[in-house]
Amino acid sequence: FREAVWSLLTTLLEDPDPTKEYEAEFGGENMDYVTIAANSVRGETMHGVFRYMIWCARHAGPPEVKGSSSRVMVPEVQSALEKRLNPKSEYSAAIRSVFGIYLPSMFYLNRTWVENHLQQIFPSDAAAEDWRIAAWEAYLEYCKPYGDLASVLQPEYLWSVQRVAQ
Repeated sequence: FREAVWSLLTTLLEDPDPTKEYEAEFGGENMDYVTIAANSVRGETMHGVFRYMIWCARHAGPPEVKGSSSRVMVPEVQSALEKRLNPKSEYSAAIRSVFGIYLPSMFYLNRTWVENHLQQIFPSDAAAEDWRIAAWEAYLEYCKPYGDLASVLQPEYLWSVQRVAQ
């Protein structure tokens, strides 16, 4: 059923919910981005995309990349994630929060991909600060720090401490 499941997920990823207007009206102090994602079509679909990625990895056996400790990320998922990290394709901070929740899984499946996309997951420009905060707060709330990933995320931990100090 892999092709049928992926077809459904890609269709639902194009749903407009959550809209910018919805996030502006109901976000902030009213509802965090993780909750917005959980109550929207595209947000729940992103959870489905990550679960699909994990499901594929479990059923594909140990697809280690030669000379690397990283597994191979499912190509169709990798493409969809890159599209959702592109500000021209995805405007939602709620969707970014889902990246934070699944960051350890992505890191386990393909450390190199995560390292190459950290700037997109946690953008440092002021205009995208909501995206960074959404992904980072979701990561902190739903994930435990561990060795290799914590080292890779050291700049984010430092940014977060500086943010609290301000």
